[in-house]
Amino acid sequence: MLIRLINMPLWIFLLILLAIAVLLTLVAIQKKTNRAASIASGLLVSLVTIGLLLGMGEAYYRFVYADSGWGFTLAHKNWESRYWQVNSRGFRDSEWAESDFEGRSTIAVLGDSFASGWGVNNPDDRFPDVLANLLGDDYAVVNLAIPGTSTPQQLELLQNNPPEQPDIVLLQYFLNDIELASASVSRLWVDEFVTAPDAGSIAEQSYLGNFIYWILYPRTRTVNATFEGSYWDWQYATYDINSIWEIHAQQLNDFIDAIEALDADLYVVIFPNMEDAVRRVPYVDRVKFVFEARGYGDHVMTLYDEVAAWDRAESIVASPRDAHPSAAFHRYVGQILYERWFTGD
Repeated sequence: MLIRLINMPLWIFLLILLAIAVLLTLVAIQKKTNRAASIASGLLVSLVTIGLLLGMGEAYYRFVYADSGWGFTLAHKNWESRYWQVNSRGFRDSEWAESDFEGRSTIAVLGDSFASGWGVNNPDDRFPDVLANLLGDDYAVVNLAIPGTSTPQQLELLQNNPPEQPDIVLLQYFLNDIELASASVSRLWVDEFVTAPDAGSIAEQSYLGNFIYWILYPRTRTVNATFEGSYWDWQYATYDINSIWEIHAQQLNDFIDAIEALDADLYVVIFPNMEDAVRRVPYVDRVKFVFEARGYGDHVMTLYDEVAAWDRAESIVASPRDAHPSAAFHRYVGQILYERWFTGD
């Protein structure tokens, strides 16, 4: 019922409120029926109070609240406009000049939304930036990560952007990177979760209404009509289809070949499902084994143990609606990358 209310046109809602306010005012000021006037006065006060509360709520969700999750919400729009700035090449990173690489070891960070820090307000909290800070001025750590990309696309980004000859390539991997291989055989996830609010409705034009709409809406719909299960059930099943896995394994090997052709050291950090780390172990390991078979066993870090053991006060995810790693977990990953691979211990 409430979701239908907030999906009504905003102008109709405001017109109804205005009509009620006028009616109550007219009754309250008439002298013939004191009881009716008294009731109308009380209701008018309640209506004004509710209006003020709604106004305060609207101001909060419009000007204060932001959430990196659910890209179809106004809260997400707030987050992106406030925290997501990119350089001239489209990366969430500093502007780099060729002179910045002189006399320094260069690290090119590749990956998707995890490495680019989706959900992390301050880029300095991302694991590549934490690593760069720990390494100091002897290293130039360049972030070439783009959300939504897969391994072959990330290789193209490396080949088309400086540094041209990195000393180290740090690949961040997430298991949805197989989706490009899956798409090549027309196996696609069909997401029927998102049905936008009606144009001109309270839920579309009001930040408060939009927040309420997207809190309530998931409880009224199934997620997918073409696959029995969740997105992650579908994702895990993709790895179990041999033809798709063979395509993706070849993509990973092509990536390794390209890095070796650059004569760069390769390091790989694999993020699990932040909300279901243990269940993903076999699929994380399958990817790890590809790199181990090429001699990179000591250069691959899987994070499922770290995710499963997380018991700190800080949340491990960016928000209840965004399962990307939190700033706290990013800082932790940056620290352990440094300690495991760059201290010489």
